[in-house]
Amino acid sequence: APGSVISVNAGGNLQTALNSAQCGSTIELQAGTTFNGDFKFPANNCDNNHWIVIRTSAPDTSLPAEGQRLTPCYAGVASLPGRPQYPCSNPKNVLAKLVVSGVMDGPVVFESGANHYRLVGLELTRPVGAKGDPALISVDRGGTANHIVLDRSWLHGTTQDETRDGFDLSGTNYVAVVDSYFSDFHCTARSGACTEAHAVSGGTGNYQDGPYEIADNFLEASSQGILFGGAEATTTPTDITIHFNHFFKPWQWMKGNSPFQGGYSGDPFVVKNHLELKNAIRVLAENNLMEDDWGGFGEMGYAILVTPRNQHTKKQGDVCPICEVTDVTIRYTHIFHAAGGIVLSTSISGNGEGGAPAQAGTRWSIHDVVMDDISQKYVGEGHLFLVVNGWSANPVNTVTINHITGFPDADGGG
Repeated sequence: APGSVISVNAGGNLQTALNSAQCGSTIELQAGTTFNGDFKFPANNCDNNHWIVIRTSAPDTSLPAEGQRLTPCYAGVASLPGRPQYPCSNPKNVLAKLVVSGVMDGPVVFESGANHYRLVGLELTRPVGAKGDPALISVDRGGTANHIVLDRSWLHGTTQDETRDGFDLSGTNYVAVVDSYFSDFHCTARSGACTEAHAVSGGTGNYQDGPYEIADNFLEASSQGILFGGAEATTTPTDITIHFNHFFKPWQWMKGNSPFQGGYSGDPFVVKNHLELKNAIRVLAENNLMEDDWGGFGEMGYAILVTPRNQHTKKQGDVCPICEVTDVTIRYTHIFHAAGGIVLSTSISGNGEGGAPAQAGTRWSIHDVVMDDISQKYVGEGHLFLVVNGWSANPVNTVTINHITGFPDADGGG
């Protein structure tokens, strides 16, 4: 960003700064200040030498070095209850905070055509007690955006409110989500407005997605830390790298535990998996930690699902006949404290309502994985692997599983 620096201090107008920014500008938001709004990031015809950077005004020396994960410590939060302890000897708020103001998505919405934006040192969240289940970062409905970097930021919901997505990647190309911390993304069972919450999601809509890099993040979400697919789509996201992430669900979300934390109604959050691929091509998932997962919400608590789906709805019928999950490698990963390990499945959506197969599910390589404490006590089957074919034609094929170390229940099966 070799251009001018635009400073926005407390009480300043961030939207005006965004509207006036030119390719190569840096917008510095006063550290420790909160900006409320649904901010639209305009389309500019920028290039790789002229990014628009939106960042905290705190100097780089106040943030972790590039390539190191930011934690809530940098927002002045020494620890989060029930989460792994992160290093925090001197909690200090050096981030700029953006809070969505309404019930719609935000606070960051990229207008169609937006490109070459980098977000650094930000805290993005929603207000406590407000209605809605926002996606904190997304693209205008039906639009596209490209060349976006989310770097060393904290995205989070609130303890009991619903927050559907941290970063909805649908409609984007060339996106990196790196060195950031996602927490409190959840939907409430029975009484909630949403049914699935994700830290990062994509693979839906009518435009080409990818490539993506999702690297060195803490990913906490009730349904899936990362989900690709699961709705209508006419293209498939391609070239996805998911590595060095810590997927996590806190035990206080599990009903029956003490302490227990659910929604305002007292109902628990809808917990499913860590990583699910329903529509994705050429995926490398490696060097990830996947901690704590349980069943009880229509899923059996498997950490990873590789399952191409032609999603089916009562109103629309089959909405993704082109969906596929092909050329997937999962390796160098540790799964622990879960009801199940990995599902490899070609099945049909619709629950008896006439669903049809997706396009393809093939060429899956699973190797060098450790699965520890895989148990039925987490409300599941306790299997390391479940391999299933539900397609009469083009069945699941070309699957390799090797160099696995697993510790399931003695009666849970392998």
